[in-house]
Amino acid sequence: TFNIVPDDTILNKIASENDLTFYKLFYKEEDIGNDNHTLRIYKNRDEINLLVFHEGRAAQAADEIAIDRMYAANNKISVGDKLAIRDKEYTVTGLSSVPDYACLYESNSDMMFDAITFGVAFLSEEGYNAMSDAHESYNYAWVYNTAYADDTEAKNRSDDIIDSLEDTLKEYDEAQIQAQVNALYDDAKGIAKTLEKQFDSASSSIERKIEKAAGNAAEKAISSLSSDEITEVIVSASGKTKEELSEQTMALLGLTDEQKLQLQTMVLSGQITPDQTLGAALMLSGKSESDLMQLFIKASGLSMSKASEALMKKAAQNQGTSVDGLIAKQLGTSTSAYKAMIDAFEDAENMLDDVDADSMEAPVIDFDELDSEKDYENEMDFNLDDIYGILDKVDATKIYSTAEIRETLAKLQALMDTEINDSSILEVKNYIPRYLNKAVNFVIDDASGDEAGAMLMLYIIIAVIAFMYAVTTSNTITKEAGVIGTLRASGFSRGELTRHYMVLPVIITLIGALIGNVLGYFVFPSVFTKVYFLNYSIAPFEVFWTPKAFLLTTLIPLAIMIVIVFLVISKKLRIRPLNFLRGELKKKGKKKVVKLPAKIPFFGRFRTRILFQNLSSYLVLFLGIFAAAIMAVFGSMFGPLIDDYTELVQKTKIAEYQYVLMDKVETENAEAEKYCITTLNTTDEKYVMDDIGVYGINENSKYITKEIPSGTVLVSNGYMEKFGLEEGDTITLKEPYGTKEYALTVGGDYTYDAALSIFMNRSDYLDAFDEEDDYFTGYFSHEKLDDIDPDDIAAVITETDLAKIATQLGNSMGAMMSAFSGLGAVLFLLLMYILTKQVIEKNTKSIALTKILGFTNGEIGKLYLLITSLVVVASLILSIPLIDVALRWMFHSYMYTEMSGYIPYIIDNSCYVRMVILGIVCYALVAVGMMVKLSKIPKGEALKNQEL
Repeated sequence: TFNIVPDDTILNKIASENDLTFYKLFYKEEDIGNDNHTLRIYKNRDEINLLVFHEGRAAQAADEIAIDRMYAANNKISVGDKLAIRDKEYTVTGLSSVPDYACLYESNSDMMFDAITFGVAFLSEEGYNAMSDAHESYNYAWVYNTAYADDTEAKNRSDDIIDSLEDTLKEYDEAQIQAQVNALYDDAKGIAKTLEKQFDSASSSIERKIEKAAGNAAEKAISSLSSDEITEVIVSASGKTKEELSEQTMALLGLTDEQKLQLQTMVLSGQITPDQTLGAALMLSGKSESDLMQLFIKASGLSMSKASEALMKKAAQNQGTSVDGLIAKQLGTSTSAYKAMIDAFEDAENMLDDVDADSMEAPVIDFDELDSEKDYENEMDFNLDDIYGILDKVDATKIYSTAEIRETLAKLQALMDTEINDSSILEVKNYIPRYLNKAVNFVIDDASGDEAGAMLMLYIIIAVIAFMYAVTTSNTITKEAGVIGTLRASGFSRGELTRHYMVLPVIITLIGALIGNVLGYFVFPSVFTKVYFLNYSIAPFEVFWTPKAFLLTTLIPLAIMIVIVFLVISKKLRIRPLNFLRGELKKKGKKKVVKLPAKIPFFGRFRTRILFQNLSSYLVLFLGIFAAAIMAVFGSMFGPLIDDYTELVQKTKIAEYQYVLMDKVETENAEAEKYCITTLNTTDEKYVMDDIGVYGINENSKYITKEIPSGTVLVSNGYMEKFGLEEGDTITLKEPYGTKEYALTVGGDYTYDAALSIFMNRSDYLDAFDEEDDYFTGYFSHEKLDDIDPDDIAAVITETDLAKIATQLGNSMGAMMSAFSGLGAVLFLLLMYILTKQVIEKNTKSIALTKILGFTNGEIGKLYLLITSLVVVASLILSIPLIDVALRWMFHSYMYTEMSGYIPYIIDNSCYVRMVILGIVCYALVAVGMMVKLSKIPKGEALKNQEL
């Protein structure tokens, strides 16, 4: 599932690299009703994971919808009903199922599916397109062009897809961000060039204004000074004497010889003093005062600017100000503002280098340097604050408007503030390969567990029936002892007689097997599939003959029957022919009568004789009752067991909230405690492979309260119980679908019933799995962590999730266990009827004789049926401790080896009570039938075949 619709080029590249084909399976999720129900809505499919309808048809109009059969059944929705989705009503046209939602898992991280509040639905293309896209997910299914051989190959191919996705998406996403960054920097270059021109223009304009102001200030300064002050300043600045300057100035006036003679005559005649010579020469030359000043400055050797500066300093001194003050006055601003502007301009050139267009280069984007693709931020950063400071100082002088420059800087600032648009980044939001998809695999795994239990019960029933055959045949041999002795004496071998007496049981078994196969393939599938249809959204299916099913349900039961019957009959026929003729069928010679105490009442002694005479039959009856009781208890134990297991799970939960993270994310919640977890697989070949959660726990953890010895691990009580582990044992686990193995020493157990788990010290965990010191995968917390982004959370395990497991186990096993209970009742009736009937038939002559002696049917019933009743009740009671032993053995030696996961072995006392009541009720029904049979035995039976 992607966050946005990927380009076809990306999908084609991934498909080509991994030899697969993608199929678009977009869906929209909508809440319906007021019970927090969610429908995942697809459009009708025509390529892959096609819909199968149990009732009705596909949606065709825009206001029609087909929904999942399981969700519909749980919420009492029928074809023709109306569903309101986003204020629009849809008519339910069909109840369907699809192979990718055989179990209604809303998320693959859910601990258990929920077919009550979550379902899938299907609209026509018109209806789907008309629905809001607000909650649409861009989901794709894929099919390998060549099928994989097993889950190991599937895992390797899946890893290749992940690598391909990472490389392809990284290349694509980097290009998306790089294009945006390049565009930003291209815009910034253009703005920088504009800014550079604006600053050059501003600088030139301000400089011209300052020069003009300075010139004006200089003129005013000179005009404010007397000639003596000017002379004094120039003399002082030039380093020459006044006479030298006067002489050089006179020379520069360019007087003619006649003018020079005239000037000299004026001095000699006393018309002017020597100090007035220069002024007189100026008059003679016809030049102005300003010309004289320029000549005077020229004579001094000073530049005009230096001379002006010296003169302005003098004028400023006279006025009690500074040169800057004089210029500022000409500019119409304050001295401080003018000086601040001048200082700012001295730094401006270096500052503008920061926005030099020629030096701007967009950074190269590399997601390997980021924790997440969406962590990239606009790194463009120019020192605009200082530039704004310069403009503020210029604005303070009011000699130049910086509005245009500010507009340009605002554009540059806007580029700096631009956030990189990560909406174009393509991300994988969800990735579930087929071999890890719970929505597909859970049914198969559950059926495998059911198969193990069913096979066990089947073989128990077959064994009991085989013993029934054997005992019945053994009684027949006893009745026909004389005939058998004659045949043996006539030359018939023991093998021939064994085959003769085995023919009927074998033929009956073969007929039963034939009928069973016919019923199993043509009748009962509809019965037993209802068990799965009650819990899973599976499609209607056809039953095919398979060699495995034939082996498990026909050949093995037939072999069990033949072996048991053969062993019993062959042992019975080992007696010598003469013993058969004499009726001595006990190997130890003539049977001696057991003397019973005279104190026992007649009826008591009579019943005891019946018990001894039919001991083998009663022994088989006990075994049959024991087997039926096992099935009855097995079928009824899971209801209370699930309740007890739910309570244990709640009591032993690690925390109210257990967060599993997608990546390392910090939280500010002080209640949260970091932990590490990984999943390993068991390697014991005796057991079905189990997933084991291996935790790395902090030292002095407040959630795992038991101390974990260094170098060893604590093992959950369920793991210890299922695998029969003890402290000090070494367990070997391996990485899933890999070859690396880990040997761990059991340092003790830890009570945690929710899952098969191992708890290690954090330091041991980091060493074992070669992780960094800051590595962690989740948090334990008694409070909800609201400061973690939901996108960073892989799963949250709460009390509700743990309870959901037990609830669904109860739902999924309920119907199957009811079948076992019913089978136990049938077995009770069958065994009690056959064996009680056998006791009656074996004692037909004795019963007829008692009738001749005047006993009533009720009295005879008390003699023959009461002892059987006592045997039945005693068998039921004696079975209780044996059932515990047997079921405990079955759990540990068979069920635990054939199923993944763990269910504790707990039998509630009420199960035994129900079993005893069921057995007594079944026998009561049989006893009524036997009383009827007993009443129909004629008295003449006592006179038949009497041996004299």
